[in-house]
Amino acid sequence: MAKQIKARKHALRKMITSAVLAGTAITTIGGAMGSVTTVKADSDRLTLEEKMEALRKVVTREVLIGYANNNPRFGFWMSLQQLEKEIDKTQRLTWENKRMEETLKSKVERINEAGVLLSKKQKDLNEAEAKITDLNSKQTDLTNQKEQVEKELKDTKDKLKDSIANASRIAEHEAIRSAGLENQVKSLRDVTKSLVSTINTLTKESATIKAKMAEIQEEANKKIAAVQTELENIDSENQSLSTANEQLKADLEQAARELDTLQSSYYTVENEKAELQKQLAEKDAKVAELEANNTELTATVADLTKALEAAKKEAEEKPALKAKVAELEKALAEAKGLGTKVAELEKDLEKAQAEAKDLETKLAETKAELEKVQAEKAELEATIEKMKKEHAEELDKLNALLADKEKLVEALNKEIEALKKDFDEKSNHSAQEKAKFQEELERLKKELAAKINMPMGNTKGMANAAGNAQTPANNGQNNAVKNQLPSTGDKAGNPFFTASAIAVMVGAGTLAYGRKRKEEE
Repeated sequence: MAKQIKARKHALRKMITSAVLAGTAITTIGGAMGSVTTVKADSDRLTLEEKMEALRKVVTREVLIGYANNNPRFGFWMSLQQLEKEIDKTQRLTWENKRMEETLKSKVERINEAGVLLSKKQKDLNEAEAKITDLNSKQTDLTNQKEQVEKELKDTKDKLKDSIANASRIAEHEAIRSAGLENQVKSLRDVTKSLVSTINTLTKESATIKAKMAEIQEEANKKIAAVQTELENIDSENQSLSTANEQLKADLEQAARELDTLQSSYYTVENEKAELQKQLAEKDAKVAELEANNTELTATVADLTKALEAAKKEAEEKPALKAKVAELEKALAEAKGLGTKVAELEKDLEKAQAEAKDLETKLAETKAELEKVQAEKAELEATIEKMKKEHAEELDKLNALLADKEKLVEALNKEIEALKKDFDEKSNHSAQEKAKFQEELERLKKELAAKINMPMGNTKGMANAAGNAQTPANNGQNNAVKNQLPSTGDKAGNPFFTASAIAVMVGAGTLAYGRKRKEEE
């Protein structure tokens, strides 16, 4: 900023100098304006600032242009020079203004970026402080462990120092008694050095074992958390499968009841069909008998009519035959009476035919209903097969999850046993360290047994869910029944498999019953 101000002052001084030179040139060549002469005449008595102010008022673009008109040789160049200076000044000021705006904008952007960066740094600082707090806590724990180890090491060193001191005293005493014991003293000193080296080695190994135990503890915690998450997922899926199994069982029972109803309806329709066919056969036989009687009576009437006509002709010819005509008329009357009976029989025939037609219509409806029942039965059997297939897939999926869980448990147990074996192989551990390590292993095993080997049905209270939904009053009795297998009475590890077995048996029994009905038909 100071450089810019200095440059501006320098430019202003150059401009003033140029203006003074222009005024001097105008005075020398006798310029047209008297005011310039006045300024020149009084220049000896004016200060520099007054001269500058007078020049600002007098020297204008029109005057400079007048220089060119009055003095073609020098005035035009001076006018151009002055105009160029003013243009340079304007451009420079514009450029300075633009540059200052860009500089200001850049600084504002940098300030904003610095604010964002400051927020990010503050967040990182908070996280770092949290990590430092955590590390301080861990450092405190490590310091406590280190102090304990150093205390144990100090006790061991004190004991060794006492032993060394006793050995030294004994060695000195023996040296006084016999110079030949110097070799033994040297040997004791070597043993002492070896013991000190052993102590240092044990200290390092103890620190290594503690670090390894910490890593094992952390890894075990991670695996326990992963197993616990897997168990929660298995429990959730087991609960869903139990609910689906209960629904499947209810659907199968409902399907069995509907199938029994359909079978009963089918046999009822079959019985009605047989009865209608029997009635239709009886009606057909009666119609055939009536038709035969009608044919016979029609033939008799025709014969009697012919005989009557013949008798009338003979009566006209022979009076003796009147009695025979009377008999024939009587027989004809009887035959006409039989004709009335034939008409009644024809009406009965029409009525029987109408009944037969109704029976045929009813039989067709019965057949249609039977076909509908058979279609519903086939659809129900297909649904049962589909549900059995889906249930089998769910069982396979659950068994796979259980197998994965068992593999994970087995792998963890093997890892624990390997660590225990590795620890036991190093016989230079103290009894306290071995006991502490064994206690840690037992604690990990108990946690695994509590979190992994618990029965799946008891993790979220699923063993009593189905029993509570059906008969809340007999909760304990239902749980006792659900924990036993239906055929042997043995206790089941998971009530889900008991419900699944019941569902499969119900489905199999329903299919076997339906196939037996089909074979009997």
